[in-house]
Amino acid sequence: MMNQEKIQELVSRSQQDDKRAFALLVSEFQPLVFRLAFRLLCDEEEARDITQETFVKVWLSLKTYNQENRLSTWLYKITCNTCYDRLRSLRHSPLD
Repeated sequence: MMNQEKIQELVSRSQQDDKRAFALLVSEFQPLVFRLAFRLLCDEEEARDITQETFVKVWLSLKTYNQENRLSTWLYKITCNTCYDRLRSLRHSPLD
């Protein structure tokens, strides 16, 4: 597991559109995001989709990330919100 200093360095580089640095962050945090999504959704395929969607959201909003906070906390919040949105959409969709 990476230390906070290394994570912050990768975040800074990612904020400057360094895709390799972002790929390292994804590799580091993907298991955490997937486990959380799976716990909330109880569906492996949905959890994989949410994991991918979460990292797309992170990439698109990385410039707004406040480095005074831990990246894992920010990822946790984005993952939870994305899962809750998905659960709401499933609840409102017509049955197959």
